[in-house]
Amino acid sequence: MATDEVFDVAVMAQGRLSADAVREVAAILGKDPYGTRLLLAGKIPKIVAQCQSAASAETLARSLRGLGLLTVVCPDSELHRPPSAIFIAHAFKPGEAEIVFRDRSGAAKTLKSQDVSLIIEGVLSPVVEKEPPREERKLNLPATLLLGGIPVWRRAKESPRNPPAQGEPFVRLYERDSAEPLLEIRRHDFDYSSLGEKMGLSSTANFNTLVGELRRIFPQAVFDRNMMEPSQANVSFAAPLDSVEINCRLIYLFHRAA
Repeated sequence: MATDEVFDVAVMAQGRLSADAVREVAAILGKDPYGTRLLLAGKIPKIVAQCQSAASAETLARSLRGLGLLTVVCPDSELHRPPSAIFIAHAFKPGEAEIVFRDRSGAAKTLKSQDVSLIIEGVLSPVVEKEPPREERKLNLPATLLLGGIPVWRRAKESPRNPPAQGEPFVRLYERDSAEPLLEIRRHDFDYSSLGEKMGLSSTANFNTLVGELRRIFPQAVFDRNMMEPSQANVSFAAPLDSVEINCRLIYLFHRAA
């Protein structure tokens, strides 16, 4: 049956590829070797191709796996599916056999230590509203001097100095059987008094301590912090605002496949 579904082929390069391997991958993808090396750079999975059928995507994936590349196929609609409402934890209370997280409304989510299979630490893409250029009147000094001191004004557009965008660190917890996170914690939206005597003086230090506590509480979970590098985005196949969600889903798929 005909379908309009597009299938993404994603690859995670395990270590630096040799020049010969890059040329072979480039030949399979129909790309130039230089662009292929850039595409495979970084520490997170990258979407390297899009196919019009599951069969053609799997054929391409088998060829890439034959070169030793960890490769997955996923319907594009799954990667771009709007995320479900994420439980944003604001505080937590560790217990002996379970951990209770609460959001700002007081709603609770209880997790046992074996419930979490993956912890992703990353940086949320900043949303920056740039101030538009403004028009100002400035004295035209040469013209003023030519007219014997009679002020002559000119209009000039001044570009404001917008502050550099700062992403917000976050951490997401996943169970084994769902690409949707169980919950998310953001550095600037958490009550660190939950840390007790381990609480420090800065949100950066407290967030790092919190991540360490999560790794201790969920010892069976794989810990992935490759998204801490903000440049690691699938921008060739995704809008920047979507890249965090897409990258998280790809990381989940690859850890499950591995």
